Amino acid sequence: MPVVTKYSSAAADPASFRQPKSINAEARVLSKFGKVAIANGDSSTSKLRIGPIPSSARILPQSTVIHTAVTGVTALDVGFDENANVLANDLNITSAGTKAMLASVATADLDKQVWQLAGYAADPGKEIWIVATLGADASAAGTLIFEIYYAVGY
Repeated sequence: MPVVTKYSSAAADPASFRQPKSINAEARVLSKFGKVAIANGDSSTSKLRIGPIPSSARILPQSTVIHTAVTGVTALDVGFDENANVLANDLNITSAGTKAMLASVATADLDKQVWQLAGYAADPGKEIWIVATLGADASAAGTLIFEIYYAVGY
């Protein structure tokens, strides 16, 4: 096997003069911190609208869902209006803890921008809402915190 030198999407390749996209090499990291109260009796398919982020952003892997014990909710989906469970599918939040918000995103897809994860064919150039959906009825009150980190190019 020959020894090779390869350049990541964050580095300029001097042989081809390919410059990295700003979303990969010079991005700004922004965050949203959203807190939502769940009430005893909130029903399955209830929507929790967390907040909008630019369609051109890239959600970072350190984004988390932090929660108290929400008895009964064995399934919480996190995604977008356009694609309900693409970020996390069936998170069990019956015991207090912290979950990865990108639990359902494959490693190969972590570099995708929000518009791609939401299922658009091209960047619509707008903000896209992050939405969580209860997959089961809540039988106790609780709190969910969404700590979302995302990168934007310029």
